[in-house]
Amino acid sequence: MTSTNKTALGLADTFAVALVCEMIGRGVPTFLVPKAGDALAGHPAWDHGLALLDEIPHVTLLRGATSSGLPGWRRVADALPG
Repeated sequence: MTSTNKTALGLADTFAVALVCEMIGRGVPTFLVPKAGDALAGHPAWDHGLALLDEIPHVTLLRGATSSGLPGWRRVADALPG
């Protein structure tokens, strides 16, 4: 949850988040697979961060990743635009 919300707010305090924030700022099409445990995903900040990212036209979110694991590569590939 932390990296997702930091990305949504532009808080680039780690290399990975800074890189994603820079790509978003440059308008590079960016594909994100947000992941959080069930308890953290239940916090209101999670939905707020996802809503902020949803507002960015060149960001694609693949939702549904929870503590049970990330989606398989086939699902990720199928969700890519184009």
